[in-house]
Amino acid sequence: MKPATRLPRPLRPFRHREYRLLAGSMAASLFASGLWLVACVYQVIALGGGPAELSVVATATAVGLLVSALVGGVAADRLPRRALLLGVEGVRVAAAGTAGVLAVTGALQLWHLAVIAFVLGAAEAFFFPAYSAILPTLLPADELLAANGVEGTLRPVAQQALGPALAGALVGAFAPSSALLLTGAVHAVAAVTLLAMRRVAVVAPAERTSVLGDLAEGFRYLFRTGWLFATLAFASLYVLVLIGPLEVLLPFAVRDQTGGGASSFALVLGAFGVGGAVGSIVVSSWRLPRRYLTTMNLLWGAGAAPLALIGLTTQLWSWRWPPSSWGSRAQPPWSSGARSCSGASRPTCWAGCRASTSSCRSPSAGLDGRGRPGGRADRHPDDVRGGGARTCIPRRGRRPRLAPARGRDRPPTRQPRGGRPARRRMTQVTVTGRPGTSSSVARESQEWEETVMKVFVAGGTGALGRRLVPQLVAGGHEVTATTRSAAKVGELQALGARAVVLDGLDGAAVGQAVAQAQPDVVVHQMTAISAEADLRRFDRWFAGTNALRTEGTRHLLAAAQASGVAKFVAQSYTGWTSSRSGPAVATEDDPLDPEPAKAQRESMAAIRFVERAVPEAPLTGIVLRYGNFYGPGASESMIDIVRARKMPVVGAGSGIWSFIHLDDAAAATVAAVERDVPAGIYNVVDDDPASVAEWLPQLAEAVGAKPPLRLPVWLARPLAGEVVVRWMTEGRGSSNEKAKRELGWQPRWASWRDGFRHGLTDAAAPRSARG
Repeated sequence: MKPATRLPRPLRPFRHREYRLLAGSMAASLFASGLWLVACVYQVIALGGGPAELSVVATATAVGLLVSALVGGVAADRLPRRALLLGVEGVRVAAAGTAGVLAVTGALQLWHLAVIAFVLGAAEAFFFPAYSAILPTLLPADELLAANGVEGTLRPVAQQALGPALAGALVGAFAPSSALLLTGAVHAVAAVTLLAMRRVAVVAPAERTSVLGDLAEGFRYLFRTGWLFATLAFASLYVLVLIGPLEVLLPFAVRDQTGGGASSFALVLGAFGVGGAVGSIVVSSWRLPRRYLTTMNLLWGAGAAPLALIGLTTQLWSWRWPPSSWGSRAQPPWSSGARSCSGASRPTCWAGCRASTSSCRSPSAGLDGRGRPGGRADRHPDDVRGGGARTCIPRRGRRPRLAPARGRDRPPTRQPRGGRPARRRMTQVTVTGRPGTSSSVARESQEWEETVMKVFVAGGTGALGRRLVPQLVAGGHEVTATTRSAAKVGELQALGARAVVLDGLDGAAVGQAVAQAQPDVVVHQMTAISAEADLRRFDRWFAGTNALRTEGTRHLLAAAQASGVAKFVAQSYTGWTSSRSGPAVATEDDPLDPEPAKAQRESMAAIRFVERAVPEAPLTGIVLRYGNFYGPGASESMIDIVRARKMPVVGAGSGIWSFIHLDDAAAATVAAVERDVPAGIYNVVDDDPASVAEWLPQLAEAVGAKPPLRLPVWLARPLAGEVVVRWMTEGRGSSNEKAKRELGWQPRWASWRDGFRHGLTDAAAPRSARG
């Protein structure tokens, strides 16, 4: 028996060296195409595009393929096929590499992708005619069907399974740009493999014809050959109804119907590819059917039928693969939620109030596990603003609420606008001990003067606003809070505030709202941070917030001055804004960074505006520079990112960060509202600034994640961008000594070390306190 016959029929072409090299090059090329398929989708999404924008890119690919198809066939007849394949791979390397470099530098735009997709489509039109034409020169006729089977197996395995799987992992762990760069590199491997092949002579045609003549003959042959035209028409329709939805609609269906990301999309494509590979192996072992075109079209049609199921289910496993346990989401880790408990839950507060038809409120421990009003308040009885005591203040009607006991440590009485301090009779309930231990409760009746201040909170439904409003209400103040959404009015009312729907960029509306509220203090907490983080285009991501920090601040300051407001408290930030030279910990007297990253210049200018305009205004202007927020409702996205290992330690991780628990930030803001302090800037952070190399592994351990990955700076810069590299390697921490001294405030979570272990989730025990 000859050695060739020992191989199974589908593998016999591999006994030829030149075919093995050709198949290896084709496998690399198909693998690279699979990388591109996923990378291109999520690069469009990263640019802010949706199905319409992705269809533009996909259409560009199809147009490039269609307009070049016949030209590619003519070229394959006239030019050396190996040289043609090499030229195609060279074009692919240049196209994918250009896309990757533009993405890494942040210069990539949608029209760039469309042009590159057109070029890749045109290259595809030259590749397969040349590949099909070179095969008969390498293999005997009886092995051509097996070679077609190899191609049919490699295409789904490499292009629809392995390539997308790796691209999904890269996009999930880093960014689409990494998969784009790898696409170009793998196409380069395909080109090198082709170089190892021996040159194959081109058989000269019997008679010389012109290129245009060959094109015309091709069209005539297409239209007069019924079976060919019908097959082409069916294939075009098949691409329209199956491949088009797979490439354009499927990634958005995965995201919107199952909540998956790039890895989930890659898994679905992989399942599609595995099914195609199995089918190709089976068909390649058959003898050629007598009615092979009919068989082919019937199999195509049957394969498209399950596509309808995708529109009817939200379960990823039913899309031919189990659901992925991790996905790709960039949200900023600063969001919060709020709600109030009411009659249905009937909670009992730890001080003994039965809220049968009421809401229980407290500045901190009267909140539920998420820091929201309601729920049981017996999590930490000595965690209150100003000590270990609380006051249960009954009201007329049916809404008892919790407020801090004041006694000896209460702040001095202030005179409200246009009148005397209001006098209330209060019953002070002093509780000692901790939950789960015997507690002694002493009650005494006393009367003191308490000032009711009118506070206007612009941005009451933001991450901090939702924590601030209940604390102000619990302190006895009359709060008017704004929201941009009418749907959130009920949320503010449940927190105890008068709700106003307001666009902070509408100067006339801002002036009218402040004039109607007649506040003693205005608190500026307005932000507009989009859900999808874009650190490469930081200023674009923060454009809405930057406008509110400039135009919104102007409007609020003008309205406050027109209404005779005495104090104005504004939100700012401390972290990347600090100058990168100097001691590891910066104070309020240290300058801001004179040379911020290019992507953050507009954001820095907005912060400079707030920190200049507010203290210089003709009122008591206070700017609170908050550190990096964490806590229940603010940490969930960060936890997801860390668990997915998408936040690596860059370089030595020497950048210093300062954190602040949301409850502590709200307590510091209340202290700024209530206390007589000079105008100026105050850092609101905890007592423990730390390097990324120190806090990030501890955060991973606290949330049960694997240790973070490590990236060298030279690799992180192209993958993540200059902003991330600076944050991770050059940042400075911030000192809170001035805030503690002037505001009389102490962070309850003095260190993120304790906060990460016990204060990230709903089970947080102690809450913040003001001094």
